[in-house]
Amino acid sequence: MAPARELYGFMLLDRGMAKEALAVFEATMAKEPNRFNGYVGAAMAAQAMGDAAMAKETYGKLVTLTAGSNSERSTLAAARSFVAGN
Repeated sequence: MAPARELYGFMLLDRGMAKEALAVFEATMAKEPNRFNGYVGAAMAAQAMGDAAMAKETYGKLVTLTAGSNSERSTLAAARSFVAGN
C-alpha cells in the first residue's frame, strides 16, 4: 500500500509541478524512510527541476537500498543508468 502523500507526489509530477512534488516526496521520506517509490519520485522530481546533482544523490540512495536485488524494475534500471552516466 502506498502512502497517500507519495501518490500525491506522483500526481504533481504528472502535472509538471516538480518543485511541489519534491517537497511532498521529502516529507513522505521523513515519515516513512527507505521506500522505493519515495526515492524514485524524489529523484524524478529533482531531475525534472534540472538538479542533476540531487537526482544522482537520490538515485544513488535507491541503488544502495536495493543492492543485491535482482529486481527487473525499469525504474531501478533507469536509476542505475543515471548514476553511472552522471
